Amino acid sequence: MKRLVVAVLGFALLGASLTLLAQDSEHLRSAKTLVFDQKYAEARAAWQQILAAGGPEAGTAAYWVARCSENLKQD
Repeated sequence: MKRLVVAVLGFALLGASLTLLAQDSEHLRSAKTLVFDQKYAEARAAWQQILAAGGPEAGTAAYWVARCSENLKQD
């Protein structure tokens, strides 16, 4: 019985993790699209959200926040 409960909880956590990864991928795609569309203010806001969330893409997000600010002629 304990194994069944552990297995069910494991699958639930895996599903939640996959959902979060899909959402992260969508946020990254959206932020990149905004940069390439030269919508720098919107892109910077999107990258700032990614930066605030932390995680493996935080370094990339910091870079793109700076690049968007540069394109907006802001420090």
